[in-house]
Amino acid sequence: MPSKDICNFCDKVRSTINGRRLIGLPTYGAIEVHIKEFSPEPLYIEVKNGNVSIQPYEYNNKDATITLDIQTLYDIYERRVSVNDALNNNRVIIDGDAEILHCLQRNL
Repeated sequence: MPSKDICNFCDKVRSTINGRRLIGLPTYGAIEVHIKEFSPEPLYIEVKNGNVSIQPYEYNNKDATITLDIQTLYDIYERRVSVNDALNNNRVIIDGDAEILHCLQRNL
């Protein structure tokens, strides 16, 4: 069972994107996100036919696994840092395809 903290965080992210028209997303893609402050609990973001689902648990059929801290996530969200800069400065570690993360940043 996921912790209350990670469930609340997922709810906050859902409310941020709820009702937004997201553009340029792939037809399908899934990433597992490991936020250091919630370790060892991951969350996942799945894009399917233009819809985004965020859930507080591990996702086995993923295109990428992303590890970062909460501040980096907020910096990417607030556009204080680009995904590329975060990658180049080792603030984000990606194992797999990073395209979904780039698509999500374009839509925030």
